[in-house]
Parts: sequence; C-alpha cells; structure tokens
Amino acid sequence: MRKMIVMQENPVRIDEVRAAAPDWEIVVCENEEAAAPHLMDAEALATWSGAQVKSALQGDKLRWVQFFAAGVDSLPLQQMKDKNVCLTNASGVHGAPISESMFAMILAFARGIDSSIADQKKHVWRQGEHRLTE
Repeated sequence: MRKMIVMQENPVRIDEVRAAAPDWEIVVCENEEAAAPHLMDAEALATWSGAQVKSALQGDKLRWVQFFAAGVDSLPLQQMKDKNVCLTNASGVHGAPISESMFAMILAFARGIDSSIADQKKHVWRQGEHRLTE
C-alpha cells in the first residue's frame, strides 16, 4: 500500500484526503519523532520540515512533497530533482488574507482604533475625533 505522511497536530479535512485516496495509507503525525519511522516508506510527504524531506529522500520511494511554507530554500532541491520528486508549496495562499489584514490595519489606523481602545479601558468616551475625511 502506498503511504502518505501528513504532519499536522490537528489535521483538517483528513477524512476527505482518505476518501480521495482509498488505496493509500495516510499517516498523520503530530511531531517529527512520530514521523521518523515512516519517512523511508513514504511516497508522499506533507510537511513544514526540510529535515523530514531530507530524511525521506534517503529512501527511494518519495515521489511528492507538499511543503506547507511558501519558501523552499531550505530543501535539497537538486537532490529532489535528481530523484524526480515533485514539489508543491503554499506560495500564493496568503495573498488574500494578508491583503485583508493590511486593509483592516489601514482603516484601524485612520479611525484611531488603538487610541479608542486605550480610552475605552480608561472609561473615556471621546466623540467625533476620529474621522476618515475632514
């Protein structure tokens, strides 16, 4: 049976992964120690850890790495290429949430939310001092 290692403390949607890959053994590991005995047998590895990728590459079964970070500089890219291991990462998944957070911060700054929160803690209620336009 083919084996996929998923490094997650609280895996979301793991049942959907298992349903989509019924012929695969999906091993969910909370830490590197739990994953170690499975890495040499893994064909697929979903992880944050470059060290785990390096360990899995010591075997000859690894075919796919899903790296949870956007940056892959810590990975042995040449070795992965030489072994024909497919690499996917999280590049681009943070664009919308970061944009939304920045927009919220701009509005909070423009409206003086930080000073309003400080005033609220002091039970001071100012009116009309924070406007977006004059």
